[in-house]
Amino acid sequence: MNARYWKLILFIQGLVAGEEGQDLVEYALCVALVALSAFVGIRAAAQSILNFFQALLSVIDTNFA
Repeated sequence: MNARYWKLILFIQGLVAGEEGQDLVEYALCVALVALSAFVGIRAAAQSILNFFQALLSVIDTNFA
């Protein structure tokens, strides 16, 4: 039992100290941040375009109806 315990402790320490997957996680976080920023930016741009066309339609309705 004691030998299994120490093997488990050494295995966990190896996982914590290992850096094999660290680069992949960093790239994934960067991609997620860029995707979130693009989503927010496109949504804001779409709202601005919608507001512009609604204002334009209001002007057309007011002046030409």
